[in-house]
Amino acid sequence: MKLQFSDRLGSIIKRYRCLKGLTQETLAKRIFKTKATLSKYEKGSAVMDVNTFVELAAALDVKISHLVNEANRFGATKSEKKPVANAEDVERSISYMYFYDGREKKLRKNMIFASPPENGVRDISLYYMLKQFDEPETCKVQYTGIAESWPGFINYTFKNTNNGLEQMLLIAKEPFRKQGVMGGVMLGVSYESCEPICFKVLVSERPLKECERLIEILKVNNDNHAMIRKTNGFTISEVTEDFEGL
Repeated sequence: MKLQFSDRLGSIIKRYRCLKGLTQETLAKRIFKTKATLSKYEKGSAVMDVNTFVELAAALDVKISHLVNEANRFGATKSEKKPVANAEDVERSISYMYFYDGREKKLRKNMIFASPPENGVRDISLYYMLKQFDEPETCKVQYTGIAESWPGFINYTFKNTNNGLEQMLLIAKEPFRKQGVMGGVMLGVSYESCEPICFKVLVSERPLKECERLIEILKVNNDNHAMIRKTNGFTISEVTEDFEGL
């Protein structure tokens, strides 16, 4: 069924509200509306005016562009979604990020949503540790930030929407040059332990097959260990693995 923009925007607002742990009543008070009115906004059965929309974005501490661009993308029918631009220009709206969490021995999947670029910079949202890619609301934490493209690299900076202390930096190498996949490293403060942490990551133009082969690619390998012993650090080289079948 085709969803109207107001329906999609309402679902995005509800997602941000829930991720911030706010009740409808609490958020409604912040924008000087009734709980019933906010409920109608979230269901898409009432269209808010511009001033209310600005107040909602401020109350949720999220950019208006994030809300509009996510509503334009998520929930749209296939015919509504804009065609993806050339991969080498890194113009995709949605990317899929994977890392292996050795603490719980689990493959973690995440989704990055990017707005159209302005002066080479994109606003981004990171849905962190998802259960399903088609259910962004299942993420453990949501981060927002920016992505900047440089020759051979993309730098992503993220901040937890609920806690400014928890920030992350993702540096990805050789944007989508190898079968639509690029390797990188993600470092920051863990939302679980509030301690510095670092992971190898893969960022893909498409969802990858979740299997042992993907996990092995993401694990710190012998070459990484050798680099650590030699330099007390390690680098992520260009992705050379064959992703055929993943």
